Amino acid sequence: MNVIEIQDREIYVMGDIHGEFQEAYARNVQHACIILAGDCGFGFHHYKYYTECMYRKAGKWLERNDNIIICVRGNHDNPAYYEGKLFYKKRMMCVPDYTVVKGYHHTILCVGGAISIDRTYRIDIQSLRPGEPQYWWEDEAPVLSPEKLREITDAGYRIDTVVTHSCPDFCYPMDKGATNSTFSHWLLADPTLRSDLLNERSVMTELYHLLTDEYDHPLKRWMYGHYHASHHSVYDGMMCRLLDINEITALPDFDHFGAMEELMKKYRGGKCTREELDELTGTRMITWSEWIEAQPELYPDYGEWLEAEGLRRNNRNARTYIKKRNDHE
Repeated sequence: MNVIEIQDREIYVMGDIHGEFQEAYARNVQHACIILAGDCGFGFHHYKYYTECMYRKAGKWLERNDNIIICVRGNHDNPAYYEGKLFYKKRMMCVPDYTVVKGYHHTILCVGGAISIDRTYRIDIQSLRPGEPQYWWEDEAPVLSPEKLREITDAGYRIDTVVTHSCPDFCYPMDKGATNSTFSHWLLADPTLRSDLLNERSVMTELYHLLTDEYDHPLKRWMYGHYHASHHSVYDGMMCRLLDINEITALPDFDHFGAMEELMKKYRGGKCTREELDELTGTRMITWSEWIEAQPELYPDYGEWLEAEGLRRNNRNARTYIKKRNDHE
């Protein structure tokens, strides 16, 4: 079992970077841990490029800002780099599937893998360039491991956040990429692609059910990339967050919810300004909908209002709801 203790580092999760490593290591953050949710870009160059060229520059940036980068496996990554040995530096590491990242009031499970919809094209290109770095890897798909989940659970770790490259069936996009007309060309060229895409998502769904139903982990967030879009939704009280290419977001420090509650009381009593309230939520990157869900006793009818209106849980809806409540009080 691979466990990384990050102590009090603030945690950020970032979408696909596709080899643009400077998008991650040159971020203006300090004393932080940045988790890349797959498609980091390991394997498209020779090994020395990553160790002698990329990391030489990245390591200096990361050392200067006291940051570390944890790389989760995507379908556009060579799985050999993610066995915990080939690229595992002091400030940047490719971690094996089922790595646990613990710190900053979070316990995070990292599981990589996904299916390349254009794999037939990548295989053809690869065949024309023998001896060069690969463009596709046969073992790219996510792997379900109940044994490793049992080991994590038995060791006493309680997972609250999952970072993967793909996502469960109930997350956006709901068509799973297997029925979308955009992919019709690839589906025609690859007879097994449809079933493999469906299986990819079902593996992630089974992972969710094992964590929640079998082992009773208190999941609050599922963060993922792969689909090159930005989206968030809520499923059974869990925030599902899709990160676009190079998109980055911070995980909140839940110890600050107590301070948030006090500030909310002051705001509703007219003792603090909206700007002060926004400053705290912006600093901690806690969305309004997350705040409401974390304090249901303050907003008992929010769920009923949301369901009746048929609206998505996003910041605008939550802000509108708070404004309506305050206007009536």
